[in-house]
Amino acid sequence: MLLALAVVWLNIERMHLAYELKQLQTELERKTDLHAKLKVERMNLLSSARLRLLAEESGLHPARPGQIRTLVIP
Repeated sequence: MLLALAVVWLNIERMHLAYELKQLQTELERKTDLHAKLKVERMNLLSSARLRLLAEESGLHPARPGQIRTLVIP
């Protein structure tokens, strides 16, 4: 009888762990997908073509010679 209870308990525990593992795998897949989407979004936001377009819309242009100054801090 005691052995039967132990086997039942082990099966219940195994099923519980399998369910928890499945949840963790699903969460990992979801977070991996989100990470990939965020990397693509970041690349789109930082693309030089997009930044150039935003700069032109804001009235910005490349610096002309003599406009850039280098500060040397001793």
